[in-house]
Amino acid sequence: MAFYYPQDVTEDMGPTGILPGRHCYNHISDSDASRTTEKAQLLYGPAGAVSIVNFGVWHRATANVSQKICP
Repeated sequence: MAFYYPQDVTEDMGPTGILPGRHCYNHISDSDASRTTEKAQLLYGPAGAVSIVNFGVWHRATANVSQKICP
């Protein structure tokens, strides 16, 4: 699976978070992100960046805590 960023994306803009290595498991500690014990790896970068991950990796949205509103 590929995540493409057509604009600059920073850590505080709510990038996609993945749980590395969890594609080998059928569960995570909690489906509520605020109570999950696994640390998410955030995917972000400059405009044009592409992140390639295993199709089965657990992924989720993270909160946009920046002042930027993305259309």
